Amino acid sequence: MATLTNTKVKDTYQTLLKLTSGSVGGGYTVVQDGEANDSGLALSTSRVGVSALTFINQPPTGNGLTTALFSDPTSGDVYRQELAASAFTLPYISAGTGISVAGGFPTFTVTNTAPDQTVTFTGTDISIGGAYPNFNLVNTAPDQVVSISAGSDLSVTGTYPSFTLNHTINSFSIVTDGTPAQPISASAANSSLTIAGGTGITTAANFANQTLTITNDAPDKVVSIAGTNGIAVTGTYPNFTVDGSSVSATGVHEEMFVGVPESPYPLAPNAPQPVAFSAADNAVETTSYHFGTAPAKLQRAAGGQGVENVSGQRLVIYIDMSAFVEILSPNSDITYNLERFDTVQWNKVKSVTRYKGFTGIQVDSFWGIFNLDVNEALRIVVESSSGNVILTEQTQIKFEVKEIGNII
Repeated sequence: MATLTNTKVKDTYQTLLKLTSGSVGGGYTVVQDGEANDSGLALSTSRVGVSALTFINQPPTGNGLTTALFSDPTSGDVYRQELAASAFTLPYISAGTGISVAGGFPTFTVTNTAPDQTVTFTGTDISIGGAYPNFNLVNTAPDQVVSISAGSDLSVTGTYPSFTLNHTINSFSIVTDGTPAQPISASAANSSLTIAGGTGITTAANFANQTLTITNDAPDKVVSIAGTNGIAVTGTYPNFTVDGSSVSATGVHEEMFVGVPESPYPLAPNAPQPVAFSAADNAVETTSYHFGTAPAKLQRAAGGQGVENVSGQRLVIYIDMSAFVEILSPNSDITYNLERFDTVQWNKVKSVTRYKGFTGIQVDSFWGIFNLDVNEALRIVVESSSGNVILTEQTQIKFEVKEIGNII
């Protein structure tokens, strides 16, 4: 067995490592070899220090791990840090409009896919000279005068570039139709407006929520339009058609209906007979006639007995009769009665009796001016107390609408 007497450990066991101090403490103690050479390793009671760290065999590569070791540049301490997955994503470049990107980190190829585009400029009051890439832009209308005109309740003061615009009405209020009424004054600092309800309309203001309520107190009224004086109205609310084509600026145009009896009228004693006229045909000499401009103001009444006012206005009618009568016996008589229908009943207006002393064809005349209201009618009724008298179809009775004009 070897002896250590008068022998040093560093001389006998040179491969042993030792500490530079007798024990490990809170600070780092360098580890030395037997020759007192410092190693790259240092120890403390809680840490291990190295001058440099080298992996002789590289550690395995892990997928999905996000934990890394970091060294504090001041203290040299090593810390473990959890990182986000994005920390391990390789950088990339996205292509844009007209740019394509190829390759990957760390080598990318970026290409302009639309090079050499034509560049032009246009402008108003701007002249443009030169060509790409050197253009010359000139303001051809510099130093223009800038002005602002005053408007309704708006005043303008100052000059370019500093103008002051002032509105003369600072506030506006609305009140209901109470007493006293609030006037509208555009020049006042605080103007007011009164909204008053008319017939069937009421107004109410709610100042708490700044609202105005307008109410129709009489809604859904029946609306009707009646035509007079040549105005014809058709249709119903809300679609009416008003036709004034028959209205004349100079008054009522004259119109004439000449009635011819449909047949002879033999008269028995005391047996009155209304005379019925034939339908009007201006091309046939033996029928009734109707002259004038449409729309007609007169029309042949029901059954041909007289004429009716369909003009929508009051008419003045001139009546002229030429009655051809055949007398069958001397000392006979015939009475002509003018009757007017007032839309309810027939009333006698005028009556004329002619006495005959001899037989044969005789002619009686009858005329006068009469009024005829809207929808009224006129007719001739003949009668005889003696009989033996015939009113022939040669008789003509003229009803003429007169234009009254504007003299009175």
